[in-house]
Amino acid sequence: MIFIRLLFFFAFIMAVSTSSLAQIDKYRNQFVWSLDSAVVYAKPDMESKIKFKVRYGNQVRQLEVLDSLTTAPAFEIDDSFQGATPSARWIKVEYKSEKGYVKSDQLGVLPPFYRTDYGVESTEEYFKRIFRKIDEVEKKVPVNINGKIFEASVDSIQFGNGIYKTERWFDGCVDYEYKVVGLDFYQALNIAYMTSYTESMVNTGPPGKPDIKRHGYGIRLMSKEGNIYYFDGAFSAQEVYLKQIDETEYIFGHYYCV
Repeated sequence: MIFIRLLFFFAFIMAVSTSSLAQIDKYRNQFVWSLDSAVVYAKPDMESKIKFKVRYGNQVRQLEVLDSLTTAPAFEIDDSFQGATPSARWIKVEYKSEKGYVKSDQLGVLPPFYRTDYGVESTEEYFKRIFRKIDEVEKKVPVNINGKIFEASVDSIQFGNGIYKTERWFDGCVDYEYKVVGLDFYQALNIAYMTSYTESMVNTGPPGKPDIKRHGYGIRLMSKEGNIYYFDGAFSAQEVYLKQIDETEYIFGHYYCV
């Protein structure tokens, strides 16, 4: 009888522990990626009262993801654009015991870029810090232009979590391309946005606070072809694009010419 009671006791403890873990897993922390702070509303409606703002880099606790979508995406849309635009979802959050609703395009499950005296860290340094650099390969590849063969430099970097970076240097221009997995659309878009900012070699702004909008630059959605979104570039980066492979896998990049 004692043995049977012990079995029931341990089964009860395991059930409580499992239930507690399941309850905890319903919640998770999200980081603020919006450079202008995340705006927290009283209701899941941009016309409702603004309760407070949470600054870039701080964490909020996600309580619930609502089915309702916001009407305004994180980026501007060109007047000539025709096509479906992704909309952010409302997320109920808690910050310092205060609760409210924020657009998912302002948050991310990954910590954001570090601020530096020059603005923010490079995307390569960011992935190295978050996911660890695993391997790097440099090589020369032939390029045929009008019957003439030239050499282009290709630098491939592998990070953890299945993330890759490829740089192709040729004729004064460089193509940047990243493949990322395990992220949602707006997390990938936020990283693509920061990438086009940091790797355009015009990373300016007051110390400790990257300020893109002060210079009148941003990302504007220009066109959509199939599963590829094309944006105009932040600063001098050109042809910023985000290609959606599936719900958690993306390729993004741009090119820059000196």
